[in-house]
Amino acid sequence: MLETLSPLASESCEQILCFYTNSTSQIQIARLTNIEKFNFEKIVFPGERLFFDAMPDAQLEIEKGMKGSTKLVDKIRCDLLRVYEKSTGLE
Repeated sequence: MLETLSPLASESCEQILCFYTNSTSQIQIARLTNIEKFNFEKIVFPGERLFFDAMPDAQLEIEKGMKGSTKLVDKIRCDLLRVYEKSTGLE
């Protein structure tokens, strides 16, 4: 499943397209943090691919679900998840 999400953010902020894959066999929760007035949280199923827009200095926190709770397993800077357009060389 491919999904693009654009969180509510100021148009004046430069946003980048980011990509994350849940390569585990467990359900994860992806949440963007450290950006004020920015709300993004998504359940990511095993093998699911997630495209989303974010500010380059945002941080993606990944939590895994455990019986009745969650556990933080990773923090990734969004500039490291950036999708770059491949040049066709026709320009």
